[in-house]
Amino acid sequence: FYPGEQITLTKLVHQDGKPVLDKQVEKKMRAVTVSVSPATGVGRFIRPGNHVDILATVRYERDGAEQFEVKTVFQNVLVLATGKNLQNSVPTKVSREVLSALEAKFEEQRRKDLYTTNVDSGTSRPDDNYTHMTLQLSPEDADKLLFLQHTIGDSKLYYTLRNSADT
Repeated sequence: FYPGEQITLTKLVHQDGKPVLDKQVEKKMRAVTVSVSPATGVGRFIRPGNHVDILATVRYERDGAEQFEVKTVFQNVLVLATGKNLQNSVPTKVSREVLSALEAKFEEQRRKDLYTTNVDSGTSRPDDNYTHMTLQLSPEDADKLLFLQHTIGDSKLYYTLRNSADT
């Protein structure tokens, strides 16, 4: 927001009442999406809001012998989204009353018949079947990660989950 700018609901939430990703990326940071599999991403137990370390497995020749190493290339990286699940399921800038009113309005529009219960019943449990994660990195680190993805490949990048108290 800029000083004197009018604050509209579309600046805070997407048209369907859900938060938008660009509002969750810190200033001077970038969102970068990476491929992940159960083997490279802790069995897909990583959730939005978690922090991960990124490790690369590299193979090279040294003195005529093939060498393998695992290197930690980034530490304490914030996971913004897994698949289409965002870090914040509720926008932080909207009061609960406004959000409740929006949810009620969307529920009315979603109903096919007012007197039946044909409303979609969503679950709050995140989807475990994601194939991509969106991470928050500095522009320089985003460049490095993309370089690694294209030189050694996605299958050689691993994401290890950090304890939330381990900074």
